[in-house]
Amino acid sequence: MSGQDRVEPGAVIGAVISIVGLILLIAAWRQGTFDRFLYQFGLNAKPCAQNFFGVVLCGDDLVEFCRQFYDPELNAHVCDQVLK
Repeated sequence: MSGQDRVEPGAVIGAVISIVGLILLIAAWRQGTFDRFLYQFGLNAKPCAQNFFGVVLCGDDLVEFCRQFYDPELNAHVCDQVLK
């Protein structure tokens, strides 16, 4: 075996750290951690909507908003889907 065929230990550690980091990012995305930011790109994991004040609400916050402020004329298109 020549020295060129050997994998450096630092490369293995770097690969493991990268994979663990990627798994943590995917888990955080699935939980909806980044939904408010990703909503503008359509990449949110949970349902999101922007209220009439311009605030983006996602997940449980959106459900709570719809329960408190449901209005058939203003937000029915969003809240009807969320409150199913």
